[in-house]
Amino acid sequence: MKESARATLREAYSVSTRMTVPNGRGTDKPDDPRDEAVTPQAQPIEDLESVTLSEAQSDRQVRISTTLSSALRADFITFLRANTEVFAWSYNDMLGIAPHVISHKLSICPTFKPIRQKWRPYDTEWYEAMRLEVTYPIWLANSVLVKKSSGAWRMCQDYTDLNKACPKDSFPLPRINQMVDAIAGHELLSFMDAYSGYNQIFMSPADREHMAFITDKGLYCYNVMPFGLKNAGATYQRLVNKIFSELIGTSMEVYVDDMLVKSKTADSHLHNLSIMFDVLKKYNMRLNPNKCAFGVSSGKFLGFMINQQGIEDNPEKIKALLDMQIPKTHKDIQSLIGRVAALARFISKATDRCAPFFKALKGSKRQIVWTAECDRAFQDLKTYMSRAPLLSTPLPGEELIFYLSVSATALSSVLIRKPNGIELQIFYNSHALQDAEIRYPELEKLAYALVLSARKLRPYFQAHSITVLTNQPLRQILQRPEMSGRLVKWAIELSEFDIHYHPRPAEKDQAVADFISEMTTFEKEDPDDDAPGPASAAPVAHPTEGTFNPSIPLWTLYVDGSSNRQGSGAGLVLKAPDQTTIEYAIRFQFQASNNEAEYKALLAGLRLAKGIGAKQLRICSDSQLVVNQVLTEFEAKDTSMAAYLTHARRLLQHFAAYQVQQIPRSENSHADALSRLASAIDDNVGRHVPIEILARRSTSEAEVHAVQQDPSWMDPIHAFLASGTLPDDKTKAKTLHRRSARYLLLNQILYRRGHSLPLLRCMTPQQGNYVLREIHEGACGDHSGARSLAFKTIRQGYYWPTLHADATKLVQSLPNAIITDNGKQFDSSQFRHLCHRFKINLFFASPAHPQSNGQVEAINKIIKKTLKKKLGPAKGAWPDLLPKALWAINTSYRRSTSETPFSLAFGTEAVVPVEINAPTCRTASYTPEQNETLLAFNLDLIDEHCSQAQVRNAAYKPGPFRYYDSRVKRQSFKLGDWVLRKVSLATKDSNEGTLGPTWESPYEVVTVCRPGTYRLRGTDGHTLGHPWNVEHLKYYYK
Repeated sequence: MKESARATLREAYSVSTRMTVPNGRGTDKPDDPRDEAVTPQAQPIEDLESVTLSEAQSDRQVRISTTLSSALRADFITFLRANTEVFAWSYNDMLGIAPHVISHKLSICPTFKPIRQKWRPYDTEWYEAMRLEVTYPIWLANSVLVKKSSGAWRMCQDYTDLNKACPKDSFPLPRINQMVDAIAGHELLSFMDAYSGYNQIFMSPADREHMAFITDKGLYCYNVMPFGLKNAGATYQRLVNKIFSELIGTSMEVYVDDMLVKSKTADSHLHNLSIMFDVLKKYNMRLNPNKCAFGVSSGKFLGFMINQQGIEDNPEKIKALLDMQIPKTHKDIQSLIGRVAALARFISKATDRCAPFFKALKGSKRQIVWTAECDRAFQDLKTYMSRAPLLSTPLPGEELIFYLSVSATALSSVLIRKPNGIELQIFYNSHALQDAEIRYPELEKLAYALVLSARKLRPYFQAHSITVLTNQPLRQILQRPEMSGRLVKWAIELSEFDIHYHPRPAEKDQAVADFISEMTTFEKEDPDDDAPGPASAAPVAHPTEGTFNPSIPLWTLYVDGSSNRQGSGAGLVLKAPDQTTIEYAIRFQFQASNNEAEYKALLAGLRLAKGIGAKQLRICSDSQLVVNQVLTEFEAKDTSMAAYLTHARRLLQHFAAYQVQQIPRSENSHADALSRLASAIDDNVGRHVPIEILARRSTSEAEVHAVQQDPSWMDPIHAFLASGTLPDDKTKAKTLHRRSARYLLLNQILYRRGHSLPLLRCMTPQQGNYVLREIHEGACGDHSGARSLAFKTIRQGYYWPTLHADATKLVQSLPNAIITDNGKQFDSSQFRHLCHRFKINLFFASPAHPQSNGQVEAINKIIKKTLKKKLGPAKGAWPDLLPKALWAINTSYRRSTSETPFSLAFGTEAVVPVEINAPTCRTASYTPEQNETLLAFNLDLIDEHCSQAQVRNAAYKPGPFRYYDSRVKRQSFKLGDWVLRKVSLATKDSNEGTLGPTWESPYEVVTVCRPGTYRLRGTDGHTLGHPWNVEHLKYYYK
């Protein structure tokens, strides 16, 4: 057989033995991270020269760069000749890694049955690599010898069956992108490869026979770790991470057996190489001189071209894409998309560029539909890749900039750095929207793009401060209280990173030209939608105070004021982007001039737009004075006009962009009609127009007293959420950024996202003290314990960091009563005076106390206990305090049902007095119009509410039973036993004091009524009339 035919058969056989195993536990495809292509993973791209290491052996050579200076070249040659022992030219030069350092173990799952493969014939030239003979194999495999590009043989075995029985070693391989970034920017590089790296690790002696393979001359196995094993790559990576642990990340990078030494300056490179060579000598690792290149300035590593300027993609991958013909089959399109995916880091909006190809894939596999859109996208992709960008790498601690873009089919982003004002790309990222993601609201898609990018670019987000440039309210939607569940999850996930949000600048660099538009799925607003109709005089438009962003909704506000003998008023009409109209009328309870009424209308409209959350506002008024004073064309000389103007400018600062323009009165008839409370409205649809009664002028200054308030724990969080202010200390800033994810601002009030309630109002310690005292001892207070008090406070909707500690301090600060057992140290005039001074009730307990009435209902006991806590010196005032005690009980959560009695009766929680002075989220959002409907709805669901409480109550009851039973001393008596009976008030001799006997003389058990209940007979033969429980009896020892 000819050698070419043999080579063809060998190649076909080697391909056939690389079997793909179905995914499953212990059945993954063998992971060999080495690239078995002709081109190695690490190699230089510049000219090299060979240097002979020994005059006696001229064939022993290594390669160095031709661009080195003469002095540096001489130093390299001297260094390499002094370290020839780190190179291996044959297997005989390899000593192997000592087994105590590392050895490969198979960890075969015992549930798998060993498999012995049948022998396959080989060529005679294959047997030279075989070493050790095996007598009785347990597992048996066939050999596959693959010829390398260098002419040497790589011997592999078909360990498909053995790999199924070995669980996957989850030891992680390094992140390729992170390694490439760490290498770029260095002046000199040295590429090295281990000589048959896997074979330098010994197999565990117990597993060597499992590596047996069959030949026609016998059975053989490996002493060293062969290629083809599932976990071989993980074992080798574990080795290099161990021996080079002090060098990786500083002067060296290692990916399995591909090693690279780097240096920022040429002078320090030999020093870094000498340290690395010392490690090689220590552990007997040997390098392959044919795959090493020393002192180069650029090279290919793990598929990327790396140099001091940055990172470029592999020219071979780019050439393969540029030379590709128009796809004609389903497989051709898949190949095209795969090549784009390999270059995705370098392609801006890669998914958007491939969108036409995805559509073509949805057709028939036999006949694709290649449209003109696909052809344009294919040519544009080739044009883009012909000028593929050079990517940069960030410096430690450098602030990075992030751009986002959302289209109908994809989410895209780019991470850049900006040294000296020049934008340099670091990483492009893209994600195709699928299934439910397509139906996300547009702003949620933008947030999702940020989350996906943070996950993929996690090393960058963890090591750097990220500034997201966006004109969308991204930070606000991640903090709003009504956000969806996924937004809450995303906000918490992003809280660990140092992310800041800033508006986009007007100028754009070519590096981010594709990201100028953030949301291409938004439909741009028609500029004529809100334009007034024909008029006698054209409106006077003025420049915008801030550029309008077409992707942000634009609101339009019409205002007008009116003043006559009957009174003064103002009207306003606010139009939403979807043309929804909000009408509002204001009646003044004070006399105002016409200009004052116009200003009042403007101020009311600005407050309404601010409250709704408008960011861009166009303001229309027919008052020439007001419009020109706001635009600073007229001067406000009158004191009252100046005060109104100051208020107006202060409110305008809350909008991202606004425009003020004067319009004819005929175009403002709607607002004018509202201001006059007349019927001159544009349409004839009847409606209810809300009318506000304004009692005093907006410019009237209220009397303010200086109040000293200590810094609060809320101040840093409030400042960050309101204006993005962070502490100067980076550690504190990162901590604050992470904590703030659980808080949000609602009408400038700080709330915390709770677990038991959606929103908890944050309080200062001073405010918290008032809340605790009101709940503990107020009208609805029940003087509960510290934990119960803290729980009730949270359920009412309040939070501060020291809530439980403050509750404990309040409850334990001064006792309500002290009960003592007649100790002399407490029965003195000084102690009585102390208790009277602090209003502490002093009681003296008697050793002999009456038996409790077991017939009293539990609720009556609770009422009595609560009344005792509330009663002061006037014990006869309990009827007056009974309603308060009942309110305290009805608004307190019962452990047995996890509900309050009030909620079980009416289906909702009662509003307690503390919520009047310190409003919570639910009282602040109270709407009288909807309240009755919601209460009725709660009553409709009350049966289900009570049923759930009954289930919880039934689950709670066994707990107290078990607790009581655990403390009961089990005892029983039989007929004829003699017992003593406990003395009670009914049987006690009135002439005996507290030192009298506690047990009465013996009785005989004559009847066992039921377990624990007995009838007794005295020594005189008289049987007692009632049975007695075992609790009051004890055995009498004669």
